[in-house]
Amino acid sequence: MTMTRHLASLVMQANCCLYSKWFAGDENTIAYSLSYDFHLLNETLTKLIASSIPSQVPFGLKIATAARNHFLADLSAAKYAIKNRVVKGTNLKQTHNWERYKYYLTSIGIANNIYLDSFSNSKKHQRLSTFAQAIHFSTRSTTNPKSESVQASLDSMAQAFRLANR
Repeated sequence: MTMTRHLASLVMQANCCLYSKWFAGDENTIAYSLSYDFHLLNETLTKLIASSIPSQVPFGLKIATAARNHFLADLSAAKYAIKNRVVKGTNLKQTHNWERYKYYLTSIGIANNIYLDSFSNSKKHQRLSTFAQAIHFSTRSTTNPKSESVQASLDSMAQAFRLANR
């Protein structure tokens, strides 16, 4: 809070304002490159940027290792914050859906293969379709239509599969 107040005082003393604007990656090539080409050495990345988009490169551009590492750390923290911004109620629903899915797998005898890794894509789709049918026929909610419960459960499964790179 102290830092925020100090920043506000500085901004007011300078009679200016802070303004942030999101730019699509193709409109902000340097920032895009800094955030995605982290596998390149600073010198290589500087040359690449300068030769690719000279109109956007300030004179004497030099990418400082410490600043770049700080930028990447901030970017990583932002991605983590976005990934973990799910509200408590959503987490509870996702946990419930995941437990329901594990129970379903146990009931059909494949509890040790949560991501269905040993199945072909068509067999995975078949298992997930039967899971959707099991949810549909087991849902007794009068406030939500069954299709919404099925969709929410499948969305949770899809997210879990994506997070596990499956």
